[in-house]
Amino acid sequence: MGAWTARWADWVVWLQRTEAGWNVKVWHWPLDRVTARREVGAQNLLASHEEAIKWACDAMKNDGATVMVLGAPSITLESMLKFTPAPQAVA
Repeated sequence: MGAWTARWADWVVWLQRTEAGWNVKVWHWPLDRVTARREVGAQNLLASHEEAIKWACDAMKNDGATVMVLGAPSITLESMLKFTPAPQAVA
């Protein structure tokens, strides 16, 4: 039903919406090493895109991802990876 990818520094997040729920994968994939991709984790059939993003952010944080914005200490990885799925077409 659709898929979305985003890069955060050395991590790539992939979301997929299916009839049964949301699937998510996270890879550690350094920009300068195209062949050095390592899957951090995957989770299938989550109930919502919010749950999938939270899971992806937790996986990235556990693998070392951080957010540091001078003057804005309340910015989180979740707020940087905010995702809103496109509305479904009406037949």
